[in-house]
Amino acid sequence: MPGDTRPPTVRADVLALVGLNDQEISRLSGRVAVLRRQGYSLADAEQIADRLLVRDRTGSDMRACVECARLIGRRCAGGEMVGPPHELRRCARFAARSG
Repeated sequence: MPGDTRPPTVRADVLALVGLNDQEISRLSGRVAVLRRQGYSLADAEQIADRLLVRDRTGSDMRACVECARLIGRRCAGGEMVGPPHELRRCARFAARSG
């Protein structure tokens, strides 16, 4: 609308990626590297890493199997059902990967 001085609406997930600090950049780069080693394309790895950053910034308690030490290949050693391992979910058996 002509003369409209309101700022454009920006989605919350886009805003969550604005202004990365050094720690977030390092974490994002590390996640992309791990995901690439797990066989994801660069574009997919970047998209998943961005989603995990949004999760971190919003304080969600959801995790992805690709972050879990119990994920062996495409199977969960903890006996949990595994869908797409990059999708966020809640899991009582989640164990963060070291390194």
